[in-house]
Amino acid sequence: MAVKELLIVVLIGLIIVGIFVNIYQLDLKEFFLESLLGLVSPNKYAEVESKKNLINRIPREFKVCLDCHDTLVQKLQEKNTHLPAVMGQCGVCHVVTGHPGASAQYTLPLNELCFTCHNRIWDKQNQYQHRPFELGKCADCHDPHGSPNQYNLRLVPQLLCNTCHNMGIRYGKYKVQHPPFATNQCLGCHYPHSSPYPKNLRAPVNELCNTCHFATLPGQYALVKHPPFRDGRCIECHHPHASDNMRMLRKPIPYLCLNCHDNERQIGWYKKMHPYGEKFPDRAEGGSVTCLSCHHPHGTGNPRMWRRPGNYLCFGCHRNKMEPMR
Repeated sequence: MAVKELLIVVLIGLIIVGIFVNIYQLDLKEFFLESLLGLVSPNKYAEVESKKNLINRIPREFKVCLDCHDTLVQKLQEKNTHLPAVMGQCGVCHVVTGHPGASAQYTLPLNELCFTCHNRIWDKQNQYQHRPFELGKCADCHDPHGSPNQYNLRLVPQLLCNTCHNMGIRYGKYKVQHPPFATNQCLGCHYPHSSPYPKNLRAPVNELCNTCHFATLPGQYALVKHPPFRDGRCIECHHPHASDNMRMLRKPIPYLCLNCHDNERQIGWYKKMHPYGEKFPDRAEGGSVTCLSCHHPHGTGNPRMWRRPGNYLCFGCHRNKMEPMR
């Protein structure tokens, strides 16, 4: 008799569960099975309740939208949602009267619609603007309903930027990569909407580079400075993303130096010249003898940006010559 009563109780319980699921049109069977087994967590209970309440609080007149646009139910349950969408205020952005009709029926042209709420006055005034932002194509980057990503981005930033800028294919093959580029932190250097600086940079080039490259700061107080460094033109010598050369130089030394110091090409015609190249070790700085063995690339307190004053420059390598001069 006790077995029959237990079966009746279980049957009644399953009927109640089935009715509950049909009412809310949510797949809660797994939830209740876990509850019966004592496996459900409070977090999951809260998650299910929030989904149930989400659908319930959509105004009745807009629930009809979900009859056709049923894929939006999942969007509205994402971590980040657009407020009008999650509140069921479809008519804020979409023309409802006379729908269905032509696709993409909006209450305003797209280049005006988003800005009625997201009034980015500062961004609009900047000289350099990201093309989608300039054209009002906000939905190219942002999902207008819901997304698992911050700011309703359609993809995580590193993947999103590469859908147009394809930087990974262009520079990913190079040996030396700028850490922000290598880790896909595009927004560390670039603003996503607009900027007063070229390439949507967050600051002028010299200030932007110095936020991370503190080691270059002493060179700014040197008596003799390399003009590109002095004027904040770091990217004339260094590629901002990646390179096959040390320190992301745009060309290997000496070819980079000879872009400007063209008169120095003639040094090879002299019968007597300082040894240069891979055959000659740089005993002071390491590696082989190059322009940088004697000249600092940013600046020093010595003429011609020599690394050391006077004869001490030579003694860095030619230590055996020091004794006769004492």
